[in-house]
Amino acid sequence: MMTQFKKATGHSSKFFCRAWRAGLRGVLALELLLPFIAQRAYAQTFNINSPPDIATQILCPIAAVMFFVLIGVSSIMVLYAAFLYLTARGETETVSKAHKTVTYAAIAIAVALLAKAFPVVVASTFGQSVTGCP
Repeated sequence: MMTQFKKATGHSSKFFCRAWRAGLRGVLALELLLPFIAQRAYAQTFNINSPPDIATQILCPIAAVMFFVLIGVSSIMVLYAAFLYLTARGETETVSKAHKTVTYAAIAIAVALLAKAFPVVVASTFGQSVTGCP
């Protein structure tokens, strides 16, 4: 694990290696628990009578979960990019990797915003008016 950490960050400190492992474990635990949290939060019965009901009762909860997951992932990506910038020490390869990470984080934020608007777009495609997700 120490050599993988050294390759990824350029550091060989045991403190940084432990922090890296703890961060990875935290992200993994969040990814494993998120489906159960989302299922619990959106456990309800559906009474679907029209296309706007589909948008508000099915698509809105899915879009909300996608929004928060993507915002969370992009936040972690920005923090990782900041870490890369701080530890680059003038290495162009590491700075380039940090630039790419920030770009991907911006794309994740854009996709999250599109996910939030998706139910409204679907409802308007069917000629129904939905003002937004509750």
